[in-house]
Amino acid sequence: PKVYGIEVLRASSKPTSGTGGIEEARKGQPYAISRDLWGAKPPKGPYDPQTPKRITQHHTAGRYPTTLEDSVTEMRIIQDYHQNGRKWNDIGYHFLIDPAGRIFQGRPVGALGAHVLSNNADNVGISLMGSYHPPRNDALTPEQIEAIRKLGAWLRETYRISPDLYQGHRDFNAGTDCPGDVVYARLKEIRDSFRAE
Repeated sequence: PKVYGIEVLRASSKPTSGTGGIEEARKGQPYAISRDLWGAKPPKGPYDPQTPKRITQHHTAGRYPTTLEDSVTEMRIIQDYHQNGRKWNDIGYHFLIDPAGRIFQGRPVGALGAHVLSNNADNVGISLMGSYHPPRNDALTPEQIEAIRKLGAWLRETYRISPDLYQGHRDFNAGTDCPGDVVYARLKEIRDSFRAE
């Protein structure tokens, strides 16, 4: 589908195609570019439901897109890798954020993700496009921080998630650098911004 006009669109509270019947957008959710708009493939099978109770921050450790078109392409690449390389049901994250601060919908927030081994239950995965770890150290932009803040504040309010339950991927798995030293150093600041909302 054409994506060049998507920034003027607004999210709907109705489920979009390819979400397995699990509602994708909820009242007050920050605008996210829907699966339909970025051209997501449907999940391979039904989603398992979850009730969000915590949030995990990731980075994709991949490309750092500079245009909307690049970001849409990156979303498709990530989904293809997760479905066909990892053999998962769908893209593993619930939300992905590009350097311009644009939020993309991955899995519906009410669907069990695939982003923290053995710790996916009731866990919302937010991933930043790019690599925020040496030697690359992509720039974490103010727009990305603001997008995470909006998502975190909405998740806190909607699902009563304590800001203390916003953590980095490495907090669950010592074998990963995710979400990268650049992002990990800012987690307390971001967590505190959820409280201030």
